[in-house]
Order: sequence, then C-alpha cells, then structure tokens
Amino acid sequence: MSITKGQRRNSKSHRDMLAEHPPDEKASIEFHRKPYQRYTVTDYLRKMGVNVNKEVDAGGADDKGKTCNVPEQ
Repeated sequence: MSITKGQRRNSKSHRDMLAEHPPDEKASIEFHRKPYQRYTVTDYLRKMGVNVNKEVDAGGADDKGKTCNVPEQ
C-alpha cells in the first residue's frame, strides 16, 4: 500500500508541528532514564518491607558436624 502525496505532506507538517512544542518535563525524564535498572535480591526484599539486617543461620554453622537439623528419634 503506497502513501499518497497528500498523506506524506500531512505527516511532515504534523512532525513539524510537534517539533515546535517541547515535551513536558515528566516525559523527558522518563525517556532519558536507564532502560534496565539493576536490582539485587536485597533491594527487592527491602522494597517488599522485609528486614534484611537480621542474622541468618549459615545452614550448618552450629550443628556440630551433623548433615541435617532434624532431631533424631
């Protein structure tokens, strides 16, 4: 499907009209931000409201050589 001369002229005048008006500040800020921002797991947990400053058991650091934390019966 080809574009007629009138359609081409209208699209060019529309682009010229858009160039006369600068974009609003919020749109400009959103356009110039980094597309893929890096988030670590810690950042995500903080965003979700999890306290990430707590000490975490290292999974076997205090089990005195046992391979499992399940008590024997």
